[in-house]
Amino acid sequence: MNTTNLHFLNVRRVGLMAGALLLITLTACRRDQPPPPVTGGLPPSPVLVAQPVIVVPDDYVYYPDYGVYYTFRFGDPDYMRDYVVNMPPADQLGGFYMGSDGYCPGRDFLDREPGPGPRPPVIEKQWYSFMLLGRLSYDPTLSDAHFERVLGARFPGVAAQDVYRALQAGSQTMPLTTRFFWGDIDIKWFPEGSVQGSGNKGYLSVLDFAEGVTMPGSNVLNIRQWRASLLAKRPMNGTTPLQIADALTGAGHEALQAVSALRAQTPRANADELRKTLVDCEALGWLALSYAEKIRAACDLGLFDLSHDDGEQASAVRHLGVALDAWKHYATVRDGQYLPALYGRAGYVNITELTSKVAGDIEIARNWKPNSIRAVVPGQNTEAGFGQ
Repeated sequence: MNTTNLHFLNVRRVGLMAGALLLITLTACRRDQPPPPVTGGLPPSPVLVAQPVIVVPDDYVYYPDYGVYYTFRFGDPDYMRDYVVNMPPADQLGGFYMGSDGYCPGRDFLDREPGPGPRPPVIEKQWYSFMLLGRLSYDPTLSDAHFERVLGARFPGVAAQDVYRALQAGSQTMPLTTRFFWGDIDIKWFPEGSVQGSGNKGYLSVLDFAEGVTMPGSNVLNIRQWRASLLAKRPMNGTTPLQIADALTGAGHEALQAVSALRAQTPRANADELRKTLVDCEALGWLALSYAEKIRAACDLGLFDLSHDDGEQASAVRHLGVALDAWKHYATVRDGQYLPALYGRAGYVNITELTSKVAGDIEIARNWKPNSIRAVVPGQNTEAGFGQ
C-alpha cells in the first residue's frame, strides 16, 4: 500500500476516563491537508501527533479505541450518540476500527462471584456499551426508546425505563469528574479510585483537586480560574466547578433512585445480570456524590487560601465529611462485588483501603495554610504524542 500521502494522526481522548477510556479516536490525515476539526457538542480534546499507519490510500480512517471502563458497565446513549455525530464528515472519513488501549477485554478478572466454569469474557459483561457504539455508529438517529426496548427484552418483568435511567445516570460520573479534573492518561488519573499511577500510594487529594486543570476544550473552569473571576466579580466564561458538582449530585441521586425502584421489581430472566448491573449503577451513584462534595470542598479551600475566612475552611471540612460518608458507601458496594486489582498503568488499587486516604482530606482541610495553591503544578501538561 502507498502510505506516502499520510502525515500524522490526531488522537482525541474523550472525557470518560483517562487510560481505560471508552473511546480514543485517531484520524489518519493526508500530508497536504490539516486534520479534520472537532465540531459539535463534545468538548475537543488535545491533539497529539503520532507516526503514520498503513491505511487504504487517499482515505481517512477513524480508530475509536474501545477500552471500556475497567470495572463498571457503561450505558449512556446520549453521550455515545453525540460522539458519533461529531466524527469527521463522510468526505473526510474512510471508516473506523474498534480496539483497546492499555487494557485487554479478555475474561473478567474482577468479579468476586463469576459463577461456575471459566470466567466470562468482558464483552459479555459490556454487551450494552459495545452495542451502543455499534448501532449508533450505523444509525445515530436511533431513539432512546429503542434502547429502552432492548433493555426491556434483556430484563423482562422490570421497568425498562428505570434500567435505562440507572445506567445513563451512573455513566455520567466519570465524564463529569474528568472534565473537571483532567489527566489525559490513566497513569495520571484513575477516577475509580482517585489515584494516579502508583495505585493506592498515588491518592489524589482535595489539594490536588484545588490545584488541578480541567479537560482541554471542555470550557470548564478550574478552581484558580473560577476563584479569580469570582473575587474580581467578573462573569464566568465557562462551566464552573460548582456547576460540575451540582451535575454530579443530580446524576448520583438519579442513579440511586432508579436502583432503589428496580430492586422492588422481579425480572423474569437474567436476574443475576440485573443484580450486578444495579450494583454498578449504585456504586457509580455514590462515587458521583463523593466527588461532588470533594469539588465543593476544593472550592471552599480555594477561597480560604486567599481570604483566610475560617467559615470557608469550616465549610470545606463539612463537605469532606459528606464526601467520606459517600465514599464509604461506594467502597462497600463496589468491593462487595469486585476484587481489588493490579492495573497495568494505575497500579494496585484497593477501594476500601483508600477510605483512610479520603478521610485524610478532612485533615488536609483542617490544617490548610493560606497560599497553599500553586499557580503552576509540574506534570499537568498533556502528554506528547507518540514518536515525539
